[in-house]
Amino acid sequence: MFRGSKGHAPLLDAFATVHARHPSARLLRAISVGINGFASEATLDDIVEALAGNPPAQLRELVLGDFDREQCEISWFQIGDVAPVWSIPTLRHVVVHGGDFALGTIAHAGLEHLEIQTGGLSLANAVSLASAQLPALRHLDIWYGDPNYGGDATLAEVTPLLRREDLPVLTHLGIKNASFADELCPLLVDAKLCRQLRSLDLSLGTLSDTAIPALRAVASALPRLERLNVSETYVTDEGRAELARIFPRVEVVADDLRRGDEDDRYVAVGE
Repeated sequence: MFRGSKGHAPLLDAFATVHARHPSARLLRAISVGINGFASEATLDDIVEALAGNPPAQLRELVLGDFDREQCEISWFQIGDVAPVWSIPTLRHVVVHGGDFALGTIAHAGLEHLEIQTGGLSLANAVSLASAQLPALRHLDIWYGDPNYGGDATLAEVTPLLRREDLPVLTHLGIKNASFADELCPLLVDAKLCRQLRSLDLSLGTLSDTAIPALRAVASALPRLERLNVSETYVTDEGRAELARIFPRVEVVADDLRRGDEDDRYVAVGE
């Protein structure tokens, strides 16, 4: 793994040096890019362009935005144009973690794992994800986020994704950090994509006990489900117990549940 953490130009220079001169570069399988000096003032565009222009031959995993909240708020971190990443044919695992980025048109024949982590997903990025051409994808996590931090994606952009029938090996779907989590659940009943899922992740958002009747109705539409994650939502202890009854053969994960009135609920990750 090549992991960069600070200093934008030095990081690019270091990668270029390793890639061009060091014999071990041919074995490089994972690259993780973190803080680029001043997160709110510089993007990762030049690093992404360098990677896409001359990718390591064995590169399988790429993380853009490898940092934690103690280092930087997610909404402050600018990644920039991610679109060149989809041209790297060897990639199998991609994580994008930040507050300002453009995914572009997503098409990749071999990508198996994709996580988009943000405090506010733009409408354009949500549309890109809903129509992404990823026939080998097995794991998809999307954080939708807070409208106050650029999250103008809505349930309308999720619906086309749920109707997909051309993601044949997808077994994990995360609709996470969503302010419309309760409204999402009734749509799962007729969601063709859900019938193949083994894992459904609704964590980090505003999900509450209000959604439990819809989830009860949805249980039969999830015949293969093995794991349901509602952690860091507003489901109550009673709601958690009810979910365990509704899904008796499913691992229901409900860690760090939050409390809040109906008018005082928010996603776990915004700023």
